[in-house]
Amino acid sequence: MQKIIVLTLLLLALGFCLQAQTGIYDLAYGMPYSEVLSTIEAESYELAETDSNTCTFVRLEGENELIVTTYLEPENKTLVAWDCLMPLYDGVEDDTVNWLMDLHGEEPDYDEETDTLKWTFSVTRWVRLGYDISGDYVRISYIDLDYIDIWN
Repeated sequence: MQKIIVLTLLLLALGFCLQAQTGIYDLAYGMPYSEVLSTIEAESYELAETDSNTCTFVRLEGENELIVTTYLEPENKTLVAWDCLMPLYDGVEDDTVNWLMDLHGEEPDYDEETDTLKWTFSVTRWVRLGYDISGDYVRISYIDLDYIDIWN
C-alpha cells in the first residue's frame, strides 16, 4: 500500500512538472496572459504588437533588438508557446546553449531535419534552439504540439 501511495505522488509530481515547465524569462506553459504580461515586462520588454492569440514584446540593448513572441490558447488565454529572437554576436550560440542547459539541466539532442538543438519535456512539448529564417537572429522556440496551429 505504501508503494502505491509513493508511486502515485511521484506520478502527480511529474505531471505537475510537465504542465508547468518553465523556460526563459520564467515563462511557463499554461501561464495566464496577465501573468505573461507582468513577467515579460519585468524583464524590460515592452508590448509592441498584439492580436487575438499573439503578443510580441521588444527590448532594446544598444542598437540590438531582442524580440519575444508569445502564443496564447484562444479560449482561456493561457501561454501555449513562445519564441525569443536574439541578435547574433560572437559567442551567442555558446551563451544560449549554456543558458538553456542551466534552465533545463540536460544536454540537448541535435535534430538533423531542422538543424536545431532540442530539449524534450514531454511527447508534445520541447524547446528548440536554432536560427531564424533571415539568419540574423538566434531563435529559441518553446513549442507544444497540441497547439502547433497557433504557433505556426
